[in-house]
Amino acid sequence: MSAKFTSRSAFTASLATALLFTFAHAPEAVAQGTTVTIARTGQQPPGFPGGAFEGFYVDGLTESGQVRFRGNVLGSNLVQPNDYIPWLARPGELIALPKNVGPGSVTLVARKGDQAPGLPEGVVFSGEDFGLVFGLVNASGQIAMGTALAGPGVTDLNDTAIFLGTPGNLSLVVREGDQVPGAQGLVFHNAASTNAAFFGDLNLNANGNLAFIGAVSGPGITERNNSWVWLHNATGLIRVASGQNFSLFQNDLGQLAYGNYNGGFKVQLFTPQQVPEPSTFALAAVGLAAIAARRRRRRPM
Repeated sequence: MSAKFTSRSAFTASLATALLFTFAHAPEAVAQGTTVTIARTGQQPPGFPGGAFEGFYVDGLTESGQVRFRGNVLGSNLVQPNDYIPWLARPGELIALPKNVGPGSVTLVARKGDQAPGLPEGVVFSGEDFGLVFGLVNASGQIAMGTALAGPGVTDLNDTAIFLGTPGNLSLVVREGDQVPGAQGLVFHNAASTNAAFFGDLNLNANGNLAFIGAVSGPGITERNNSWVWLHNATGLIRVASGQNFSLFQNDLGQLAYGNYNGGFKVQLFTPQQVPEPSTFALAAVGLAAIAARRRRRRPM
């Protein structure tokens, strides 16, 4: 497997060297919701007097909204100050765990040489280098797949893509080299490092929502601010967070947990804004129409 596809740890920032560069590229399609900080650098963890968090790895997200992560605790009274201690947390609550249990995963095996859906004729799934990897399947049988591409017009700037759907009915989510939504001059690609993929940390929940870390390139973008959090749902592809992010997880509530660096490490929890079901809008429209009709009948002649 080529180094171009990296593991979650490849997105983990170095506290000594990480620096976030601000820029004015804000996509128009921004996810609506709330983001809270679960833990941050310098915070004293419960049960560790004199200790403080230095850095984090985000390991998982439960269905009840608890974030599972490892926090590096430093302090003069700690026997092993550099050990990453596993924690379970929701806003305002931190629980130390006796051990860390990583999330399970499902690997999808697909056939190379098949035509890539939504791409020009002759562009196919490739078995070269890293081949077909990052395969996920949810309880509904939906598949999310990141893959290498081969064929006419395929170069190092556009040779990977993400697909979503069901067996035999996959659709293109995003291809390396595509324009970043709402950000003129930016494209999906990691120009800052030849050894990094343009995507990583794919997460597919039971509702078919696909979250991932997607690297972007263009004016004002460096390796310190190019790993953005993206969410693909029924409305399309939307940005959750820009800057330097890593270790992304999603649950079936649609919540996202991820690491962020902006002058210090943070564990972030994103909860999407609830959108009324179409039937709710329909009932509301009927109710408003009935009220308007009643008012017309009562209007004096």
